[in-house]
Amino acid sequence: MIFHVVKKAYWEKFENEAFYYPETFEAEGFMHLSTENQVAGVLERYYVNQKDLILLSINDEILGDKLLYEKATNGEIFPHYYGQLPKDCISDVRQIR
Repeated sequence: MIFHVVKKAYWEKFENEAFYYPETFEAEGFMHLSTENQVAGVLERYYVNQKDLILLSINDEILGDKLLYEKATNGEIFPHYYGQLPKDCISDVRQIR
């Protein structure tokens, strides 16, 4: 299982869509993801004091070869998905408190 943090208002734009992609997708060409152990650090680094965040739980076993584990600027290895994410890969959507 891998994870993605998204603002609730942005996530809601995809309510009736079969695919999801993040706000930065056009500029970067991939979706930033995290392992379970990386989620807390991502929230601390990039989402301090932000409210109304959603955590997507994604079944990484069915993503295929568009999912790559790559080194980030801090040297840590993160999962990245190079495509629009099929929403049927999402097993859970929950609000972050």
